[in-house]
Amino acid sequence: MNERSQELQSIIIQSRLLPVHLKPSKEVYEKLGFVFDCEPGKQFRGVLQPVVFPPGWSLKVGTNPTGFIITDEKQRERGWFFYHADLDSVAPNGLNYRLAVRNEYSDNKNKCTVYFGEDGSGGARFLVAGSADRSKHKVRGDYLSEIAEYEAFAASYGDKVYPKYKDITAYWDDSNFEEQVKQAKKKALQTFIKTNQLKLFEQN
Repeated sequence: MNERSQELQSIIIQSRLLPVHLKPSKEVYEKLGFVFDCEPGKQFRGVLQPVVFPPGWSLKVGTNPTGFIITDEKQRERGWFFYHADLDSVAPNGLNYRLAVRNEYSDNKNKCTVYFGEDGSGGARFLVAGSADRSKHKVRGDYLSEIAEYEAFAASYGDKVYPKYKDITAYWDDSNFEEQVKQAKKKALQTFIKTNQLKLFEQN
């Protein structure tokens, strides 16, 4: 990374800049506790703006040198944006849902596991809808159709069990939900241990 890029990163982090055009909307950020009082003349190149963060929330550099991550008071990743001063006249951005229908690809995207739950390898999975394998389909369209079926099933589960999951602010600060997360992770760990014990038993 060159010196100019490092300087830009420092300005964005220290000044707590966020994109002017926020997704899903400025109102959602305000609901989370962000305060916007920046006049247009104080915007950074017309793309970024200084923002007052909620108590305990912060901004850090992502794994990509042009990426930035918004974390909450519990150090959970709540949002993101990208900005490159030389290339971008806009700053792509978004907030993270606590729960969603998610696709986990492997084998160069030739295998896909669809689940409903948290994001990331350490996140809780409340329902694994199914796993699709490209090699079992002669036509790619059939592979994609199988994935779509699993996605629909996972979405149906979410609608019934976690009806607020499409609200980007939901389930982040719910003590009852946190207990459900712990139980889901515990169940997944137990399943993992049993599966691997069975594999060892079969090998011996």
